[in-house]
Amino acid sequence: MAELALTEPLAALDQTELKRLAGVAGKWLAGRSSTMGGGRPHRRQPGRGLEFFDHRPYVAGDEVRHVDWRQTARRDTPMVRRFVHEASTDWLICLDCSASMQSAGQQKWTLGLQLAAAISYLLLYLGDRVALAGFSEALDAVCRPGRGAGHYTRLLMVLRDLSRQPRGNASKPGACAPLARRGDATIVITDGLSAEGMQADIALLAAQCAHVQVLHLEDPLDTTLPSSLSLRLVDVETRRTLSVASSEALSGAARAAQRNIAETLRGHCLARAIPYTRVNAATHWRDALLDHLLPSAGRHV
Repeated sequence: MAELALTEPLAALDQTELKRLAGVAGKWLAGRSSTMGGGRPHRRQPGRGLEFFDHRPYVAGDEVRHVDWRQTARRDTPMVRRFVHEASTDWLICLDCSASMQSAGQQKWTLGLQLAAAISYLLLYLGDRVALAGFSEALDAVCRPGRGAGHYTRLLMVLRDLSRQPRGNASKPGACAPLARRGDATIVITDGLSAEGMQADIALLAAQCAHVQVLHLEDPLDTTLPSSLSLRLVDVETRRTLSVASSEALSGAARAAQRNIAETLRGHCLARAIPYTRVNAATHWRDALLDHLLPSAGRHV
């Protein structure tokens, strides 16, 4: 698809690998009624229709009436138009931009950006329309629905320009609700670190959309504390502070709290048939995406 001058972490997304993955994913999804991660209601794909999709090189057997002679002359190779099937599902990708996503080594933020871009590429390659929303306690960035290579470039520009959010921003995916329409499918990429409201916001999106999925990013560094030190802990979202003496017991309590957050969110999603994938932030974006695509690849762990 489109090429754009990018810095890390988006520059780490290899176009060749994305295209190969999208092609394989298309074969997984072909003829299935299920979604990425389970239950996809509809599928937009190249075929016969009235709505233009994109161009591709001519191959033997293509109808001559679909040849685009202007593109053929421009590219010096025969090109044909592809069209879109009428049945379709629009997607809304909601990326958590709250301060906690950028804590520790920023691995969650890196992976979140890469997953948002990779999922967008895959869905656009398959012919779907994709919109993007960056959220914290409100909407931080929006890319309206579109499809095709040009729209992928617009999505990348929005992701590239998303700056680090100032401390104090909470995590409220419900801020994306005004963009979600009935019939849409929504993917929420978040670290789930919200003291209150995360489950209610996910439920709000689920009630408003045809389908919701959750990618829950976790970073072990969030619960790793130096030993035998006096610490002043600061919640980067609420700005609350707490003075403590670091110990293994305190680290264990932090890990237990993180597990409780994950289990609560997982249980909430499972009770509502919302596909949920828990991902270590150190995971390569490709492996994280495959875990979410394939039911047998470790989802709900």
